[in-house]
Amino acid sequence: MSPPKHVEGSAIALQPQSSINYCNQFPERGTVKQVSNGYVVAIKGARLFHSGTAHHVITRDNYLLTDLSNPEQPDLDLLKSAPVSCFSGTAAVVGSMWGGRNIYHWFYDSIPRSGIYQDLEYFDQIDAFVVNKPVLPVIESLAAHLSLPAKKTVSLEHRVQVFQPDVLVVAFSKCGPRKWKCEFLKNQFGHLIKKPESGWEKLFIGRKQAWIRRLVNIHHWNRIAEANGFRCVELESLSASEQLSIFAYAHKIIAVHGAGLAHLGFCRPETR
Repeated sequence: MSPPKHVEGSAIALQPQSSINYCNQFPERGTVKQVSNGYVVAIKGARLFHSGTAHHVITRDNYLLTDLSNPEQPDLDLLKSAPVSCFSGTAAVVGSMWGGRNIYHWFYDSIPRSGIYQDLEYFDQIDAFVVNKPVLPVIESLAAHLSLPAKKTVSLEHRVQVFQPDVLVVAFSKCGPRKWKCEFLKNQFGHLIKKPESGWEKLFIGRKQAWIRRLVNIHHWNRIAEANGFRCVELESLSASEQLSIFAYAHKIIAVHGAGLAHLGFCRPETR
């Protein structure tokens, strides 16, 4: 992964207009530091535009930094009308797209950022860590076990808001599951894993409460799974500790693609 480059250029006007230009590089006034698993960018006067499920980083002279933002264009009308929360000090962004309501993005986009920040020599000087407000009960439960200083954690409470500290710090790394991310997650939450009783070795994960990709003939597939020794499971019915534990000790897992499979990062290498 190549490090971000410094560039100079004219400001991008984010005032009402039909479209905006994008900048996928960083302005001179920002500092970029390489750490073991990515890069950390610190930018004076930048602001974080949070719009429900999306995050966009905008410099004080209105550069939209696409490397640090969601891929879709921000809603300019929302940006113009969003309430602004100013913060005196240095704030590091831990939250991410869908980070409070999707366990996959929380596991592999949000939480690893906190690990990247811990590699910084000025970690203790960071005044606040900006996180998504937990929406899913499993995320709310696991958030209590993070190694971030609780007194420094700032939650994005509003669906749409602009957060503007003196210095905004954002981690930049390859997206999706990586070996180091799985190891970091295990270090964060491994103490919650307990060996389940027998009968949880073969799992068939359902999606009864999901709003997409639900099996319309789920009862038919449940019967087939049970006839072959699989236990039918709805993850929402289990505690956070139970969810991690059954994946950590499972031998075989069958499931429709979905965020619940983020727990695969806790499986053993021989799990199928």
